[in-house]
Amino acid sequence: MTTSCTHSLSVLVGNGNFLGIHPGAMLATPTERSQLTAVDVRLPTTRGAIDLIALKDRSFSPVAKLFA
Repeated sequence: MTTSCTHSLSVLVGNGNFLGIHPGAMLATPTERSQLTAVDVRLPTTRGAIDLIALKDRSFSPVAKLFA
């Protein structure tokens, strides 16, 4: 699953058999995420493809065009 909602990700990881990616700063401050712990994972420096997706019959915003 992919989500940009950090709360949803925290709930899934905290209550199920899931692994999520959060910024380190999110684990530095004690909150309701206290049941989460950091796992040291080394990721490759190369990145995968990035896609731009738009709704059908809609054009990209000027910012998206600049990004592309």
